Amino acid sequence: MLSPSKLITLGIVLVLVWFIFRTIERRNNVTADAASKAKKSTTVEMTECAVCGAWVDSPCAEKDCPISG
Repeated sequence: MLSPSKLITLGIVLVLVWFIFRTIERRNNVTADAASKAKKSTTVEMTECAVCGAWVDSPCAEKDCPISG
Protein backbone atom coordinates (compact mmCIF):
# COMPACT_ATOMS: atom_id res chain seq x y z
CA MET A 1 0.00 0.00 0.00
CA LEU A 2 1.01 3.57 -0.52
CA SER A 3 1.22 5.39 2.75
CA PRO A 4 1.07 9.19 2.99
CA SER A 5 4.79 9.35 3.82
CA LYS A 6 5.65 7.41 0.64
CA LEU A 7 3.48 9.73 -1.45
CA ILE A 8 5.12 12.81 0.08
CA THR A 9 8.59 11.34 -0.54
CA LEU A 10 7.64 10.54 -4.13
CA GLY A 11 6.36 14.09 -4.62
CA ILE A 12 9.59 15.57 -3.24
CA VAL A 13 11.69 13.35 -5.51
CA LEU A 14 9.63 14.35 -8.56
CA VAL A 15 9.95 18.06 -7.73
CA LEU A 16 13.72 17.72 -7.27
CA VAL A 17 14.10 15.92 -10.60
CA TRP A 18 12.00 18.61 -12.29
CA PHE A 19 14.14 21.44 -10.81
CA ILE A 20 17.36 19.70 -11.86
CA PHE A 21 16.01 19.23 -15.39
CA ARG A 22 15.00 22.92 -15.61
CA THR A 23 18.44 24.02 -14.41
CA ILE A 24 20.20 21.88 -17.01
CA GLU A 25 17.90 23.12 -19.81
CA ARG A 26 18.41 26.76 -18.79
CA ARG A 27 22.19 26.29 -18.79
CA ASN A 28 22.07 24.69 -22.25
CA ASN A 29 19.92 27.54 -23.60
CA VAL A 30 22.33 30.17 -22.28
CA THR A 31 25.24 28.32 -23.91
CA ALA A 32 23.36 28.07 -27.22
CA ASP A 33 22.45 31.78 -27.12
CA ALA A 34 26.07 32.74 -26.51
CA ALA A 35 27.20 30.55 -29.39
CA SER A 36 24.66 32.06 -31.79
CA LYS A 37 25.69 35.60 -30.81
CA ALA A 38 29.33 34.73 -31.37
CA LYS A 39 28.52 33.36 -34.82
CA LYS A 40 27.35 36.63 -36.38
CA SER A 41 26.44 36.57 -40.01
CA THR A 42 28.59 38.80 -42.16
CA THR A 43 26.84 40.45 -45.07
CA VAL A 44 28.21 42.41 -47.99
CA GLU A 45 26.40 45.33 -49.57
CA MET A 46 25.97 44.58 -53.28
CA THR A 47 25.47 47.18 -56.00
CA GLU A 48 24.07 46.52 -59.47
CA CYS A 49 26.15 47.77 -62.36
CA ALA A 50 24.05 50.01 -64.63
CA VAL A 51 26.07 49.04 -67.70
CA CYS A 52 26.54 45.28 -67.48
CA GLY A 53 23.81 44.46 -64.90
CA ALA A 54 26.14 42.42 -62.71
CA TRP A 55 25.84 42.63 -58.93
CA VAL A 56 29.22 43.50 -57.43
CA ASP A 57 30.49 44.22 -53.93
CA SER A 58 33.45 46.23 -55.17
CA PRO A 59 34.06 48.39 -58.24
CA CYS A 60 33.07 46.64 -61.46
CA ALA A 61 35.81 45.54 -63.86
CA GLU A 62 34.04 46.90 -66.94
CA LYS A 63 35.80 49.84 -68.63
CA ASP A 64 32.76 52.13 -69.00
CA CYS A 65 31.08 51.13 -65.73
CA PRO A 66 30.07 54.01 -63.44
CA ILE A 67 30.85 51.84 -60.38
CA SER A 68 34.45 51.16 -61.40
CA GLY A 69 37.01 52.90 -59.28
